[in-house]
Amino acid sequence: MNAWSGYQEYEASDRRLRQPPGGGPPGGGGDGGDGGGPSTLATCSGIALTGGAIFNGLAGGNVDAVENELDTLDNCLMHASPTGEEHYHSLSPCIKSGSITSTTVKPGLCQETSDCINDGHAWSRTNWSDTNNYGGVVGIARDGHVIYGPYNADGEIWACEDHDVCNGFFLADNSYGYAATSTFPYIVGCWGPGPVQLYGTGCSNSDCGEGSAMHLLGTSAIALAVSASVLF
Repeated sequence: MNAWSGYQEYEASDRRLRQPPGGGPPGGGGDGGDGGGPSTLATCSGIALTGGAIFNGLAGGNVDAVENELDTLDNCLMHASPTGEEHYHSLSPCIKSGSITSTTVKPGLCQETSDCINDGHAWSRTNWSDTNNYGGVVGIARDGHVIYGPYNADGEIWACEDHDVCNGFFLADNSYGYAATSTFPYIVGCWGPGPVQLYGTGCSNSDCGEGSAMHLLGTSAIALAVSASVLF
């Protein structure tokens, strides 16, 4: 579920879209795919209750899509892929009915709404005021696990220690689900269950862990340990 970095930007219909030059790489990833065009399957991690696709948290260049593409999103925190597929990268205020949802009027642009562009994470929780039962259901992941709302079992906004590296957690009945968090990867980071997230990432400023430097340090330590085991 990693993103492909070979994108070019162009303007269309008042929003910035990303077009893969000459088609996507073999295997696909991000908003790109195989065979000369974008592949939704390569990057789609689930489906929301609205029927909209939930893409992973990465944009072209392996960077955080929410941080780097907020100005291209509408007030539902959606935008279109190069082939016109509307999708989310994170929780959306429009998955639940409320003040900004409509069945007849298209949403405005996030960049033209101060609350949205100034704090997209807080904006995403608009209409998610009920903190019971994880805030409700967001959708279902491609691996069949349910994606839950922005609150943990105590009705508080998800903290990093509440979920694993895949953004998943175990419910009281021992079933596994994914959390819609305000930290990268936002919804599904990998197919869980996964280990505890100890290190940060190099692609986001909204991640868990101690930052990319610690991640690199940990990676180097693992590499040294592997080398030592081979040598000795």
